[in-house]
Amino acid sequence: MTAVRSRSTRRTTSAPPSKTTTRQHRSASAAPRTQSRVVVRPLPQKAAGPQLRIFPRRVVSLRLVMVMGVLLFFGLLFGAVAIQGQRISGQRQIDLLSAQISTQQDLNHSLRAQVAEREAPERITAEAEKLNMIEPGPVVPLAPGAPSSATADLAPSPASTVAGNVAGNASR
Repeated sequence: MTAVRSRSTRRTTSAPPSKTTTRQHRSASAAPRTQSRVVVRPLPQKAAGPQLRIFPRRVVSLRLVMVMGVLLFFGLLFGAVAIQGQRISGQRQIDLLSAQISTQQDLNHSLRAQVAEREAPERITAEAEKLNMIEPGPVVPLAPGAPSSATADLAPSPASTVAGNVAGNASR
């Protein structure tokens, strides 16, 4: 550490020498009083700023490093086990959903087969015969100006009589 050295004169509280004294007298009498002295003063920044201290370097012991390594290893191991547990439970749920999907698909196929059997034309005609339903006759289009359905004949007439009636109505 360095310090500033300065020369300072020692001043006494006595009165200054008078002007009447000779130069030699002054130099002889002032010699013991004005000897230079080395004075050590602190550096200006040290006096003005905060005190800075240097701390010794902390040394991490091998035991602390080993304990931290073991804790880190077991922490990572615990995390890996937790992740595998979540993965296995998620896979179990996926397997259950896959089983439900396959059973519902089988049920859907069987229901579609039943609908196809019941929509078959042979089955519909067989059920109609059991209920004494008859096959309808030919479909006849209605002409404009024809009588309303309340007065119309319920039984369909052959096409020749309908044509004759139309011709007879036109001659009238």
